Amino acid sequence: MAPFPQKLKKQYPCLKHFIYESINRENLLHGLKKITGKSISPSYDIEKANIVLSLDSDFLGKSISHLKHTYEFSKRRSVEHVNGLNRLYVAENHFTITGGKADHRFQIKSSDIEGVAWLIAERLSKGKSNLNQILKSNAKRYKSLVKKEYIDAIVNDLLKNKERSIVIAGESQPDYVH
Repeated sequence: MAPFPQKLKKQYPCLKHFIYESINRENLLHGLKKITGKSISPSYDIEKANIVLSLDSDFLGKSISHLKHTYEFSKRRSVEHVNGLNRLYVAENHFTITGGKADHRFQIKSSDIEGVAWLIAERLSKGKSNLNQILKSNAKRYKSLVKKEYIDAIVNDLLKNKERSIVIAGESQPDYVH
């Protein structure tokens, strides 16, 4: 608790202090806690990524670290960079700054981003996951949502760049998309 509320708490022991933010990162933080068991916040090093997949995330325009992300991303847009150019895939429901910078962008309803995530996860697992049945059944529900060629291109690039890729889900996406 910050010093000011602590001082008030001493003076008024029944005081309850609440913080509310109309735009928050709860879904992101809950999703990461489910995966890691810890309360953590992500820190992306976008300059190191050959492939960036944005699932309804305007990380170059409205994220909490958009200046850092823009700086790192733009460094990799130079043919003179030691690691070459990066590639940005964006699935979003409306045009954003990030979408404007995308190499490959497709518009999709925000509520259908989950389906894109299931399709990609199912393809990435190649049937080797203990979650294979869940992945297959969820991916099957969304099969007609996006052209197969889009998913194939994204998955192939992610597989070719296994340790040099970042997938960023938008803060408004449900926790399980993160």
